[in-house]
Amino acid sequence: MSSKTDVSPVMVVHGGAGVHSTVLLDHFTKEEIHEGVKSSAKAGYSKLLSGGSAVDAVEAAVMYMEEEHIFNAGEQLFLGLRLGFRSVMSLCECVSESVTQNCKL
Repeated sequence: MSSKTDVSPVMVVHGGAGVHSTVLLDHFTKEEIHEGVKSSAKAGYSKLLSGGSAVDAVEAAVMYMEEEHIFNAGEQLFLGLRLGFRSVMSLCECVSESVTQNCKL
């Protein structure tokens, strides 16, 4: 016997951890940071509600954070250059699909 269960999508976003988080507080208020995280989650959630896949939702949330400039999304290469690493480039982020295990940059 099978029963139908209604499932609502959930979007979880965080704005960073570690040293980056404490540095944020030197430049932005907690309210600005929280609003940025909430807006990022809303961008991803709206993608889910409009029929997008989970990967589409993650991309929308991350793209919002890349544009926001409060967060360091998409800036790891510059961080490496500031720390003095030369000619080193590595993959910092990707979205991996569990079924195909494809990594989408």
